[in-house]
Amino acid sequence: MAAPKKGVAFTFDLTLIDQANRPNIKLTPTLAAGDFKVSIDGGALANPATLPSESPAGSGIVKVILSAAEMTGDRIALKAHDAAGAEWDDVLVDIFPTLVAVDDGALAAGIAQSVDGTHITFAAGDGAKVPGNSIVTILSATTGAGQSRYVTSVATDTALIDPAWTVTPTGTIVYMVQAAPPATAAVAAELANLDAAVSSRMATFTLPANFATFVIDANGRVDLSKVLGAAINALIAGRVDANAQVVGDKTGYTAATVQDKTGYALTAGERSSIADALLVRKTISGADGSAGAHDRVLDALVAGHLNFAIAAGVLTVKDAAGTAVYTRTLTRQQLDAIIQAA
Repeated sequence: MAAPKKGVAFTFDLTLIDQANRPNIKLTPTLAAGDFKVSIDGGALANPATLPSESPAGSGIVKVILSAAEMTGDRIALKAHDAAGAEWDDVLVDIFPTLVAVDDGALAAGIAQSVDGTHITFAAGDGAKVPGNSIVTILSATTGAGQSRYVTSVATDTALIDPAWTVTPTGTIVYMVQAAPPATAAVAAELANLDAAVSSRMATFTLPANFATFVIDANGRVDLSKVLGAAINALIAGRVDANAQVVGDKTGYTAATVQDKTGYALTAGERSSIADALLVRKTISGADGSAGAHDRVLDALVAGHLNFAIAAGVLTVKDAAGTAVYTRTLTRQQLDAIIQAA
């Protein structure tokens, strides 16, 4: 019997109990208009459009046919009462239609003959209704209900499924088979191209050296020492520790302003270069001096250790050791200037 659906004509069977011979079924009951009434969602009772009838004759099985209009509610009540006499007992049947029945769109549905880890054997004859590339769902079972699997092939009534059941269904196994949506030609072609491309790339793909030791820590940082096989400078690794006070190797680093100079020192050559630059600095302008200039720091220092003497019109300059380092014959005019200055 098909499941009742809202707005769809519904046929079902019932039996009536013989009042004179309970609990036996009344055979060939007298059925007349008014014996059956229908109520939709608690509404007023009304005669059904089709009077129920016994079918087959003499069986006591009463066929009830409700029209699509009589199935439009959420709850349909059918009341049976022998209005003319006392042949059979009263009956009440409640029907709860749904918008979609469980087996809507099903290729096949039934009780499985058997199931193993990768197969299901359908009810006799259902195998012919089930093509490959379909989906079987276990609607109810003692264990394993609710699973859906692809049917990859069918032999007689036994289907091979993929993947294997997570839990092999047991007990009375009710199944439903539906068609799986086919891939379009364009999608199938693209998948084939992708498969070929991936297969081609993977055929020649090799992992980088030390890839097996590639490590990413909890903060998302890469431990390059694991990849390179040796410990590396933290600055090169792209990370400076919070307590980085002293950097031993300053090669390639230029610091505009360094607040903490702990650990920094000049080489002997750097110190000599600075000293030489200071000695040739001009004392008045502050500019760098050059050989032959006479207002440098060096000149002032040297002048403080020289002795001057004038004899027979000749100026002689001696160093601290008394060695003459400079002589010059003075003109009369130069001598007069010196005398006046003294």
